[in-house]
Amino acid sequence: MTAPDSGRACGTCTLCCKLPAIAELSKPAGSWCHFCAPQSGCTVYADRPKVCRDFRCGWLAETSYPDHWKPSACRMILVTQPGGQRLNVHVDPDRPDAWQREPFLSDLVAWARDLVPQGISVVVQAPPRLIGILPTGPQDLGQLAAGGEVVLDRRQRPDGVVWRYRRVPLAGEFGS
Repeated sequence: MTAPDSGRACGTCTLCCKLPAIAELSKPAGSWCHFCAPQSGCTVYADRPKVCRDFRCGWLAETSYPDHWKPSACRMILVTQPGGQRLNVHVDPDRPDAWQREPFLSDLVAWARDLVPQGISVVVQAPPRLIGILPTGPQDLGQLAAGGEVVLDRRQRPDGVVWRYRRVPLAGEFGS
């Protein structure tokens, strides 16, 4: 697949068939889709589900992401949440520390410096951990499977603005 405006192509990259959960296929996050032939592609490409047809990883869709963010090279995929209020970084569970390596960590913190003041979260899903990226660096948010939603809080203090992430239960979860 080639992204229409970016000139970039998937090539042998199939990481989008592994990292995100795909409810329509009962595929959990971090496991290969049973229709995927890793490094070759989808075996039902012409008839793949709509969710797969509509998906574009951030690297493919957005040329402002440097080439080193190609998922097959970095072992991560960038996904902008619908509505644009969060940049999710899905990390291959076989390389959970990939996000901490350079130049990736520096890129994430730089993006957080630009996005967080606009109320846009930068969240890394690095099994088994969930990490919020702040302009000042990473904030560990605990176990990925702990549930709830991640909320970005802005606090005005006498010495300036402080940003923090917190987890809150989803409506209907125990304690909400």
